[in-house]
Amino acid sequence: MDLGLKGRRAFVASAEGDPGAACAAALAAEGAELLSADQVERADVVVAIAAPSPRGDRDALLTTAAMNDAWRESVAGTAELFQRALPHMKAQRHGRLIVIAPLAAKRETPGADMDNLVSLGLLGLYKTVSGEVGPYDITANAVLWDDQQSDDDPASVRESIAGAVAYLCSEPAAYITGVAIAVDSGRGPEVF
Repeated sequence: MDLGLKGRRAFVASAEGDPGAACAAALAAEGAELLSADQVERADVVVAIAAPSPRGDRDALLTTAAMNDAWRESVAGTAELFQRALPHMKAQRHGRLIVIAPLAAKRETPGADMDNLVSLGLLGLYKTVSGEVGPYDITANAVLWDDQQSDDDPASVRESIAGAVAYLCSEPAAYITGVAIAVDSGRGPEVF
């Protein structure tokens, strides 16, 4: 299937890390030009990635400073990327905004309090943005994953995330917006 990404310009945050490298490779394989952080204003595609937070004792991890840092890096950082890219996307009436976030946004995950906090903020952000930018033929979606799914093959999980991202950035997905796709092998208890 031709995803229609040839010639599109994509910025993938954390393109050297997990799962960013797989996403960058998938978009490049479809013909997208990868941009650096100082070129976000020219991006047709922006993939923002929230790094999973440390897990453990709530009292030790949920300090005010830690929560502020996590919010600033993930939610505020993603909002800034979107704001930088949106003028170009609106002018050309095309764009794709993707958030990759911890699956803790959709389910109770023991010890993942910080992931819950950050992920829910990111889901609120992309969902709000999706309604605002739809008239400009810009989509905003999320891909959710759990970096600690110990019984899964990490390479397969990364490839599944990258495949979901590439599809959501594609021309065939032009009318898919405001959705969160869980990459969890179907094991999640949630209905939606």
